[in-house]
Amino acid sequence: MHEINGCRVITFENNNFKTNSISFNIIQDLNLTTATKNALLMKVLRRGCVEFESSKEIATELESCFGATLAVKIEKAGDNQIIGFVCSYPADEFVGERLTLRLVDLLMALIFNPLREVGGFRTDYLEQERANLREQIEGLKDDKRSYALQRCTELMFPDEPYGLSEIGDLEQLDQITNAELFAHYQNLLQTAQMVVFLSGRFDESIENEFVQILKTKLRRDVTAKELGRIKCKEGFSAAESGGEKAFEFIEEMDVTQGKLTIGFTTETLPSSDEYVDLMVVNSIFGGGMHSKLFTEVREKQSLAYYAMTMMDKFKGVIFAAAGIDLQNKEKTQNLILEQLENVQNGKISDFELTSAKKALINSLRSLNDSQLSVQAFYFGQLLADSEFTIELLIEKIANVKLPAVIDVSKRIQPHTIYFMTSSPEMGVSS
Repeated sequence: MHEINGCRVITFENNNFKTNSISFNIIQDLNLTTATKNALLMKVLRRGCVEFESSKEIATELESCFGATLAVKIEKAGDNQIIGFVCSYPADEFVGERLTLRLVDLLMALIFNPLREVGGFRTDYLEQERANLREQIEGLKDDKRSYALQRCTELMFPDEPYGLSEIGDLEQLDQITNAELFAHYQNLLQTAQMVVFLSGRFDESIENEFVQILKTKLRRDVTAKELGRIKCKEGFSAAESGGEKAFEFIEEMDVTQGKLTIGFTTETLPSSDEYVDLMVVNSIFGGGMHSKLFTEVREKQSLAYYAMTMMDKFKGVIFAAAGIDLQNKEKTQNLILEQLENVQNGKISDFELTSAKKALINSLRSLNDSQLSVQAFYFGQLLADSEFTIELLIEKIANVKLPAVIDVSKRIQPHTIYFMTSSPEMGVSS
């Protein structure tokens, strides 16, 4: 790993593919003031630069690089917002051309040499991308399953960065001026922590030139520091809600299928020794067709069109989600919580434990099928301050024992219950 003025440059050879990948990542604390600016900024930067003034010119350049792809990255990792670009292309040795250096030049042009006017960015690009981002934010409600998860997250973390959307909100979007966005952009380049990945097939000379190009652009006085803010959500206190077992919210929308989402705290960090045990717990609870939610809630009781869990290691939370008939909310909710209690009480069969571990191991092995998936895994390890390799994590999962699974599951508590319904008589409670 190279360190260049607050930018970590990570290169690793991977000869499993005939493609290479470059990702340029800017890590920011997620907050209301900058989240929307960052999302809008990346869309504006993607539109053009001095060297390639339009989307059409960029597309032509990518096509001439043997069909290279370029995508904007706007993500949330715990209390952090990650923005940047991801580029994939054929490895140099298979096309007889140094595409790596050509494409890093394109990335540097987009990031460091955008089209400008007096007072900021090119105005028509800014306003077009503001409209596009507004449409994207408004469209979040169209996918009711994802929107239910977003609402549960917002309600579970009302005063924390994690409750914010990584693409920002409409109120902030309408207030951003061109001058403010450009000033934010300049400050970002001078102060933000950055991580750049190059993976695939390349020789030492390409790596050295790649690093030298970054050194030329990153002329700033910044020291690399600990990345990210990884902090678990604290467990639920009944005193917070007058003795209730969890916060509960019911919201009316135009739906025919109810969306039940339950947020759980785990109090387990990804850098802890118990994190691997928690992965197995989540897999048993709702992580696949072998899980208790799938077999009990969906299959045996036929209460849900889907029933599953999602774990966010960067915040130490698990969300259980189910699509149900509107009248089955209480029955499904109780059955989901009962499945967690069964895990905590050790009611786990050998088949469930074995299947959970096998599913996790197969998922990790499949990461090696994609260059970008491998990059994403190791970037996540960096953010989480974890030193697991894919191979070591597989080994750890294979060795997880039932008592450890039970112990770590007992930390899990329901915190927030969100139900999206269309039934008028149920009303809205908070």
